Amino acid sequence: MIETAGSEVQLSGVTRAYPEGDGVRRVLDGVSATLAPGSITALVGPSGCGKSTLLNLIAGIDPPDGGSISIGGTDLTGLDETARTRFRRRHIGLVFQFFNLLPTLTVEENVLLPQQLDGRDDAGTAQRARALLADLGLGGREGEWPEHLSGGEQQRVAIARALAGRPRLLLADEPTGNLDGETAEAVADSLVALAERDGVTVLLVTHSDELARRAHRRLTLRAGGLTEA
Repeated sequence: MIETAGSEVQLSGVTRAYPEGDGVRRVLDGVSATLAPGSITALVGPSGCGKSTLLNLIAGIDPPDGGSISIGGTDLTGLDETARTRFRRRHIGLVFQFFNLLPTLTVEENVLLPQQLDGRDDAGTAQRARALLADLGLGGREGEWPEHLSGGEQQRVAIARALAGRPRLLLADEPTGNLDGETAEAVADSLVALAERDGVTVLLVTHSDELARRAHRRLTLRAGGLTEA
């Protein structure tokens, strides 16, 4: 049963440049694309081409220099930083390569933290967090500390944290890049299965051909532009 309706993501003429020497380096040069609701898209390309930069722009962490980014009909480029942060907490789940779990919080506390920051911590949220952890093979380990978990287990906690708030969009930046092959495959299985079950729109940044093959669509970022792979 689909619990969450994914959002359409629209990128239109997105640009982003950084100072480099006496000039600027245009990392994104008029990037345009549409991600269908409920789809899983892999974003691939050489190191340093701007994949993580694009993910940060879609997440509303940074604003683009030009163009527009719309998620579910909301134009992020029309929001100030506070409004972007609120939108991200309520509608976007984030998974990173290095887990970003807080060592002073238990597994369950890490999963619940984004909802607490957004004032949405209630019995239902805690119940969903435990259900997600159980789905990810971590049932009964809610009270453990992150340091007692393997890398793959920590990444599963990060996935549960990203999905606990029922996001409409899930952004994952090299989610299996810090794991060995067997563990990476297991984490990829969990990520894709849960995303498909909840009907979330997913954008994966990855160097892994195996993970990219799990996506419905592959986009390549190269020389500032996006192309269908």
